Amino acid sequence: MNNDRFDVFLCHNSQDKSAVRYIAKRLREKGLRPWFDEWEVSPGSLWQRSLEEQIEKIHSVAVCIGPSGMGPWQQMEVDAYLRKFVERRCPIIPVVLSGAIKGKKPQLPVFLEAFAWVDFNQKEPHPLERLIRGITEEKTQGPAIEPASGVMGIDPGKTFRSPEEAGDSKSIYQTVIIGNNNNISTSGRDMNR
Repeated sequence: MNNDRFDVFLCHNSQDKSAVRYIAKRLREKGLRPWFDEWEVSPGSLWQRSLEEQIEKIHSVAVCIGPSGMGPWQQMEVDAYLRKFVERRCPIIPVVLSGAIKGKKPQLPVFLEAFAWVDFNQKEPHPLERLIRGITEEKTQGPAIEPASGVMGIDPGKTFRSPEEAGDSKSIYQTVIIGNNNNISTSGRDMNR
């Protein structure tokens, strides 16, 4: 039994194995270690037992839904193991494989609908990079916000009590707050009123 940790369990219907194998290879190329049954279960072994032995060492799960939908074994995996991932607060990532229901939200099992999903039918945002971010729990940075032409740059969260403190003589002053997710909110008043 291997004592190393795995980054992600690739839960899939065996009929979609070639698409999942492709994803597993790309993840490995990016330095991640997927638990993929072909690589982790010896011939003649019970895959369920192998997975049970490793489940505590797996950081996240990608539930792959392909053109074949959820398979019976896959449904059993989901029912049996997802509760453990939820209890451990591990990322659970629904993955829509290429060829599965293009152009609309796939029919996901009810419990997966609440999770943000990755769609390999789309080119942008890049699905493999999005999957990697889900596995590693890495957040994306929004684009840098540049002041509009003719607008003075202000430190995020800076509050001015008067127009003079803001460094201009205009009658309106404003507080600009840029939150962690780069949302902008402003508040202000006209000092001449």
